[in-house]
Amino acid sequence: MSGYIPKIQELYDRIKANLLSNANIQLSQDLTLTAIATFIAMDSVDARLTFDNTIKQMFPRLATEEQFIVNNAFIWTNNAIQRKNGSFATGSLIVTATQQVDIPIGTQFSTVDGIVYKSKTLRSCVDQPFNIESLVRTNNEAIVKITNHNLANGMDFEIIGANESAFNGEQTITIIDKDYFKYSNPGSDETATGTITGQYFGVLVEVESVEATNDANKDFANTISIDDFIDYVENVYISYNGIVGGSDIETLESLKARTVEFLENPTNAGNRYQHQSWLKQNTNANYAYVFQDEDSFYNYVYCVISQIDETTLDFTNFSTQELDEIKADFLNDNQLPLGCSGNKTVVQNPSFANINITINGLLPNTLAMQNQIKLELKRYINPLPVKKYLSNDFSELSNSKIQNIITNTRDTNGQTPSFTGMFIGGTGSLTTNVSKPILGTVVFG
Repeated sequence: MSGYIPKIQELYDRIKANLLSNANIQLSQDLTLTAIATFIAMDSVDARLTFDNTIKQMFPRLATEEQFIVNNAFIWTNNAIQRKNGSFATGSLIVTATQQVDIPIGTQFSTVDGIVYKSKTLRSCVDQPFNIESLVRTNNEAIVKITNHNLANGMDFEIIGANESAFNGEQTITIIDKDYFKYSNPGSDETATGTITGQYFGVLVEVESVEATNDANKDFANTISIDDFIDYVENVYISYNGIVGGSDIETLESLKARTVEFLENPTNAGNRYQHQSWLKQNTNANYAYVFQDEDSFYNYVYCVISQIDETTLDFTNFSTQELDEIKADFLNDNQLPLGCSGNKTVVQNPSFANINITINGLLPNTLAMQNQIKLELKRYINPLPVKKYLSNDFSELSNSKIQNIITNTRDTNGQTPSFTGMFIGGTGSLTTNVSKPILGTVVFG
């Protein structure tokens, strides 16, 4: 594939130049590449991005680390985890003017650090009136209350209607908070009276940043200017509520962390039967016994991964190395290779509890009958927990169950036994879902 990339680029450059000069497109011997390059050249950023992303998804080794992580997040989470796009900042500006004038949709504004915004709606500069709730002079400053005023720092605002004329007139204001602002007003402390209003000539303009970036968030302390010349426009200010909501595209570190978290804590961690099925298909274990960790819904303990000799019904455990290899295989099959620790699955051999049985008064008390009883007991007891979960009271090892196995045994001559008594020991050391009973000893008294 590496040989095709320059060829497509060369074709693209040539076809783009031909299109711009209205020249005829000269076909390459490879018509497929010509078609692709023409498709890209004839428009557009979207077309080119589509092509680039397709190539990178088909051939991840050609992709950047960024594209590799994005693609893997898409593939391994079945598109459940997607990179979060940046968001555009929105807010309002106060535009003041000397006479009525329209501020068209798409009017451009910018801050000193080069962040660009455009107006979202058509607005007209006119008188903007406010009712003043209180006006008080203190320490040579007039404090004005207008709930949720959304005015701007440093703008001119006209005070009208105070009976005390020293309060009135056009004032340059300083914002205190969302409900109060102030202006210089020398004199003794005093509360203004009358029906007091205020106004400015201009308009509140809704804007949105051109780029999705956290840097586009600006508060009312920042300065902004209008880039498009409009007659009679005087000043532009960021209103008290500011320009907010902008964010950068999600970092690769954040995307990777969310992907790993998703895989380590899946919505559906699978059930124990699915885990048992995987073990049986991917190991040479005869039996796989899986249960869920009490501490976490997502954690599974592979408690019994054992091989059984079907002739003698004796279990042998995997070595530590073999258990490590089983877990490594599971992680390779089920986890994203981006440095995550993998599903918190524990792979261990089972603990064994010997079940010792004493049989008294056996008849016929022959070696053939004893051996057959031992075989039948082993055949029943050893596979018990890998065929089903033991009941909490271990009823599977009750006297009645074991007695039934013994009485139904037939030796090589077809005889069935009788006995006067039986005792079972060892069940007290069993733990449900963790330890596995095996036949320890059978003693004939």
